[in-house]
Amino acid sequence: MKAKKTKTLLTNPDLMNILINEVQHTVSEARDDILSLLLFISGRLVKNSRAASYNVIVHSDSGEGKDAIVRAVGKLLPTDLFIARSSISPTALKHWLSGHEGWTWKCKALYVEDIPISTLNCDDFKNISGTEEKISTVTSTKQIAEDLRSGGKPPIILTMADIYMKAQTKRRFAICHIEERDGQKILLKISQESSHDIDYISPECVEIRNALSKLKQVRVLIPYKEVLALTFISDRKYRTLFGRFLDIIAASAALHQKQRTTKHGSIIANQTDYEYACIALIKVIQGIHYSLSSQQRDIIEIMKRKYSEKRVGNAEEFTVRFLADLFSMYPKNMRMNLVTLKKEGVIESKIIRGGIYVRRPVEVYFITKETPFLVVPWRVIAKDMESKRYKRRNRCKR
Repeated sequence: MKAKKTKTLLTNPDLMNILINEVQHTVSEARDDILSLLLFISGRLVKNSRAASYNVIVHSDSGEGKDAIVRAVGKLLPTDLFIARSSISPTALKHWLSGHEGWTWKCKALYVEDIPISTLNCDDFKNISGTEEKISTVTSTKQIAEDLRSGGKPPIILTMADIYMKAQTKRRFAICHIEERDGQKILLKISQESSHDIDYISPECVEIRNALSKLKQVRVLIPYKEVLALTFISDRKYRTLFGRFLDIIAASAALHQKQRTTKHGSIIANQTDYEYACIALIKVIQGIHYSLSSQQRDIIEIMKRKYSEKRVGNAEEFTVRFLADLFSMYPKNMRMNLVTLKKEGVIESKIIRGGIYVRRPVEVYFITKETPFLVVPWRVIAKDMESKRYKRRNRCKR
């Protein structure tokens, strides 16, 4: 009977909505947030993915429910598959991820609550969050370098209120920003009043746990990769996300593996997986803004306004001195912030003549014109690919 219920659930075309509705018993009105987290955690089921594709930082201001959402999603998995820790040092994590006798990270996900910025930016954490290879370390007892064998690379889910990452770490983690909602406040308040509500697992959740624990790691084939690459946004800020986008599609297919067709032992992703991945990708693109410091975000907000009463440049161009005066900051510190924003592709600069007030050349900064991310319908992608195949077949006949 239990096996029949498990099969019925995993073959249900409405599986994603069933999972989201179960999570919404704890947190309200966050469908896109829940869906995105489900896909990142489902990366544990994909064999042929990049090591860092499913690393995600769940961000919101303190007390706005980011940990409640992650825990509510993680509750859908057995505790031996969703490993949760409130705090961990990078050295301990490095040895833990290397595995030990009888331990493997296969089909598991790791969640660390409120990780410090110092831990996030340290070299050890950078290495373990982006590789499945052996890690060399010096043991404290023998004082010699030893290779730690890899116990697998799980999806790493972190929660943080303040984010300021190094460039290398930034490439290894997506950021999912959680917006607070009034309904969510109410449900969080109710759950905080009685602690047993937080640990309570409904009979429906038990069935979901049993079903998801039966899923295995699979290889996933994604059709129309060529067309996806051509239709993907080419902006410098976003083009590195293409590999992660493909892996999110694969994660959705792996979650729905009992419903997907197979070819040579691999699962084939379909239109539904593409549409789910687009929702998650939009959340990731929105989260890029929050990888900047709060001061840098304030600078961007100021630069989006138009100041017509300026001595140099037009209303959309700003000098270092003008911005430094607005923020009561030393010009040197302002320039460092602007250089960082320029590296991120958020702003650009050019050299102009100062005009009647300043005759020497002056560097001005302005907001980069963003290319909006447009979701290309799957039928358009499929039609384009079939057209290319048709032309290729005709060429071969000639």
